[in-house]
Amino acid sequence: MKIELNEQEATALVEMLTMTGYLLTQVSDNALAKAEQMHELIQKIYRQAQAEHLPDGFDTDEESQMIFPNAELMSGAEDSPLYLLKHYNEYAAADVLSQQLGLRDAAKAHGLPEEKIGEEFDSRFIDAFIENQNKYLEEFAENGFENVRVTRLQLI
Repeated sequence: MKIELNEQEATALVEMLTMTGYLLTQVSDNALAKAEQMHELIQKIYRQAQAEHLPDGFDTDEESQMIFPNAELMSGAEDSPLYLLKHYNEYAAADVLSQQLGLRDAAKAHGLPEEKIGEEFDSRFIDAFIENQNKYLEEFAENGFENVRVTRLQLI
């Protein structure tokens, strides 16, 4: 397969692959072989991008001889995925996690509310959700994620 890219497209591809590489470093041991195969492919694409469009966009790790996008290429614009990834913080994770846990706990206490067009949810459910979410936000503010333990994952 041959793909012809201009410099802007090559830069976007490098950004996407760098994000993918970041995520691959977080994979479980079960997916390690697949991650290694993907890292090899990412290196191949990095080398082609370096040769064709971005000769000054990469640094070489002397020990592994792998290349990686350098700081200049990584800085990107404020709307680049890499910029957003670099500026991600725990507040976003705490907010999403507190919402999900708050909904779970409210549903345990009051059951899942039925969706009725034009009607509001049960106020008891809403009040329980808000109370639970605030409880989790306070916990995360005080202890970070030190007390979080994942016991089950449900991927949809």
